[in-house]
Amino acid sequence: MRFHNSFTRRFPPHMADQLNSLELKYNSYYFAGAADGKIYLGNTTAPLLVTVLDSSLKVTETYKIGLKTLLPAMNRPQIKVDPPYFYLYEGSIPYIYSGFIYDWKAKIMSNTGYLFSQLQPIEDNKLAVRHSDPLTAENIIGTIDLNDTLNNKLEKKILQKESDGIFETDGILTGDGKKLVYVYYYRNKFVATDGNLTNIHEGKTIDTISNPKLKLIRIKSKNATTFEKMPLLVNRLAAANEGWLFVNSQLMGQKEPEQMWKSSSIIDIYEIETAAYLASIYIDDIADHKIKSIIVIGGNLYAMGEKQITRYKLRRFLAYPRR
Repeated sequence: MRFHNSFTRRFPPHMADQLNSLELKYNSYYFAGAADGKIYLGNTTAPLLVTVLDSSLKVTETYKIGLKTLLPAMNRPQIKVDPPYFYLYEGSIPYIYSGFIYDWKAKIMSNTGYLFSQLQPIEDNKLAVRHSDPLTAENIIGTIDLNDTLNNKLEKKILQKESDGIFETDGILTGDGKKLVYVYYYRNKFVATDGNLTNIHEGKTIDTISNPKLKLIRIKSKNATTFEKMPLLVNRLAAANEGWLFVNSQLMGQKEPEQMWKSSSIIDIYEIETAAYLASIYIDDIADHKIKSIIVIGGNLYAMGEKQITRYKLRRFLAYPRR
């Protein structure tokens, strides 16, 4: 079941028990980070606002980020929180602000370099990013050291392509402070590495889609490539915590009731180090909407819907894995 799986999921009882929910006023909130029993929310319509929740989903504080130097081109900035630091960034410019959560004041730390589309904090102002190669537009994983940009690094070996290096390598960059994990959207694979991008190993999700089902067309008038038709999405969401990887799969396994897929999302759980499959859980749709993001901390999984966050208590051994 753990390594040679014929796409049959395990659903142990009480693997995840739903506890409580928090109603949100708007659908523009997103998870910016979680640590030390706190969950940090960003807001796309109020990009400098940070809302802090405790583990029971009570709103404890709201802060507004202060910028010492304001860049003129701030279109859709995002926030990542990794205590004691927080980061305000926009990869299409690109720029990165950094500051401490004790005063929420930020200064510009980087405004040059390759464009990037995703960012994951590692440690002490060191960040992992998914770059876009300036010549080929292919996806590349790299690191940015805000304390010393001479230590910035690109590693082209992490994301493996067969033909197209843009669409087929699309996916989700996540991590848990010790490991970086990249989960592909369109195939049953994830890649894990350390913060130095040196110890690289691959794992497989339990479905059988090993090759992306992509059909691309070239639009000459726009000098662009796009999908001929929407591809088969294999992995939709991902989060990592304490050595475990949580993946929202889009593919139905053997003997799974279709009705459950209509009213819930499936989260498959893997051990990052060994790539072993552990179990799966159902996360109910929130107000008839599929969850749009997940985050895991302290043995709790938090799922965000359009205007609601729901907390699930995970089994104790998931919060304290064997090392």
